[in-house]
Amino acid sequence: MGAMIREWIDKVILSSLNRNAEKLSTVFELKQQDDVSITKQSLEQTFQKDLLVNDFQQCMYMLRHYDSVNWDLTKFSFGQILVVIGACWTILNYEREADKTLLDVYKDGISNYIVGGILALSTCFVFLTLVAIMRNRTYFVLMGRYLNEHRRNVFKDKPFGFENKSKIWHNPAYPATIDWKSTQMICVILFFICYILLSFMSLYSLLFYCENTLCVSLICTQVIGLAGYYILNKMSK
Repeated sequence: MGAMIREWIDKVILSSLNRNAEKLSTVFELKQQDDVSITKQSLEQTFQKDLLVNDFQQCMYMLRHYDSVNWDLTKFSFGQILVVIGACWTILNYEREADKTLLDVYKDGISNYIVGGILALSTCFVFLTLVAIMRNRTYFVLMGRYLNEHRRNVFKDKPFGFENKSKIWHNPAYPATIDWKSTQMICVILFFICYILLSFMSLYSLLFYCENTLCVSLICTQVIGLAGYYILNKMSK
């Protein structure tokens, strides 16, 4: 009797399953699609998180790299300026006799052109260094703003109660390219002053025997300074 009842129950269940086979198939397919969708979304989120983490680390590395490049350029330029000063001093003292001064040697009609040519080359090197530092500054600012955007995205929800009381930078609009308090812009100012002085000294030496040498040298130096400022301003954008 019990066997017959179990057999009858099995038949009822199988009959019900057969009648609802299509509906059950649809339910299982939807469940499988949901599982696949959740897995895909989880993988995408994991990939995005890893990308942001790696991107932040690489940007921090590049930020340090650009800062070290700035100091390397600074040391190189100051070094070549010192070498040029030493070379000019050596040239003026090489043929100086005991009864002559450096100014006498400078006025001999040859030394002034040699010194002027060396100073002109040094001026070109200093200007190229200025261009490189300014361009390096724009890359530094771009990396800094990108990192600040990362920080803002994290700090806005105060993770683990972190309130950023130290006020670490998190505004993607900063740092500004032209920031006179930054060490990079201080280097730009110092080298621009050297650029102007070297330009004037080289022009004064090369035009030493022209009429109104001082006035002509000053005017030409102003033109060169304005041209250099215009180019540097373009490099900062």
